[in-house]
Amino acid sequence: MRPDWTEGREIDLHEVVTGLAARDLSTPVVVRFSDILRHRLTRLRDAFATAIAENEYRGRYCAVFPIKVNQQRLVVEEIYGYGREFGFGLEVGSSPSCSP
Repeated sequence: MRPDWTEGREIDLHEVVTGLAARDLSTPVVVRFSDILRHRLTRLRDAFATAIAENEYRGRYCAVFPIKVNQQRLVVEEIYGYGREFGFGLEVGSSPSCSP
């Protein structure tokens, strides 16, 4: 597993599960990699910024995360926190909201 696609910064999930078993913890378990969310939001922002620049787009772009996709509090809070620096918003129901 490479949370940010950097070689040498890998996590062997088999080792993680083996380590859990050594501590008398059993599966299923939830393993979270918050770096994945930050990395993917950064790549999303960069991809749109590149496309906007290449196409000389003059309109406004606002990414929103539809909460119905994943309603887990930790995920929503991380998306909100990481996405805030990019002006990303959250969508609840049918009324998307973006940071100014």
